[in-house]
Amino acid sequence: QFQINDVLFPVQAHQLVVVNPNILHTEVSYEAHPLEYIVLGIEGLELTISGTGAMKDYSAAAEYPWYDYNSQITEVLVEGTVQRIGNYAFHALEKVTTIIIEVGVTAIGERAMSACESLTTVIIPASVTEMGFYVFESYVPNSKLTTAGPMGGDYNIQFGWTDRIPDYAFYGLKNLTSVTIPSTVTRIGDYAFKNCSTLNDVTLPSGL
Repeated sequence: QFQINDVLFPVQAHQLVVVNPNILHTEVSYEAHPLEYIVLGIEGLELTISGTGAMKDYSAAAEYPWYDYNSQITEVLVEGTVQRIGNYAFHALEKVTTIIIEVGVTAIGERAMSACESLTTVIIPASVTEMGFYVFESYVPNSKLTTAGPMGGDYNIQFGWTDRIPDYAFYGLKNLTSVTIPSTVTRIGDYAFKNCSTLNDVTLPSGL
């Protein structure tokens, strides 16, 4: 038998048991007939957000449904049918390295990707026109989100904006050091780079 929390599950030879490592579990067997098994660890889960409409807003990491997998999620994909990414949606995911947002998403809530200490790549399409406060804000001293620029470039944050950089786009991203603005951009939104205290290299088009 296998015990998960207070529930016993019968198991037989050659069966596969999948258990969340963050949940109390143990094998239960008799000394005369001990249960022998192989433990396989799974490293690196991809979280896919699908469905339609807006995601729910949260006010802390512990509130979102994938909190128990906080230390296993390494990639996030938000499908284009999702209208808005909720507040704190991916806040403080410990191991996430990549967040990809598909075309169709129009808004990102406040602190949605903040305090993700392993995050190195974020893809934001042009369809995103609304950004909340501190989307990328990081109180992690060694935040790896240091560069931003257009899609296809060698940047940590790659964006599809070609006409206008949204309000609050990089608000509070303290480790951001370099930004390249495409030549087609004619307007930078209010507070787009507010509190980016280490930003020292900005490439602007001649029209700005």
